[in-house]
Amino acid sequence: MLDLFLPSSVTRLVVYLIPVSMRLGPGKIRAICQEKIGIEPSASTAFIFANKKQDCLLMFVDDDGDEQILMKKLTRGAFLL
Repeated sequence: MLDLFLPSSVTRLVVYLIPVSMRLGPGKIRAICQEKIGIEPSASTAFIFANKKQDCLLMFVDDDGDEQILMKKLTRGAFLL
């Protein structure tokens, strides 16, 4: 199901298990990718982040300078990571 949202250029998916704020913008998300994960965002890599309650997921893809952020929030329950 996730492949419906991913650009065709994505070949690697990175899941960051430490909770982050869902209010972060593209600049802060890029900094987490570079500094904490140690991977430079590119068109071939998608990053998945979750909040503390794990009821919200955020996907970040940098497609040649065109940053895309996709967020999904559950009304009840939590994502199992």
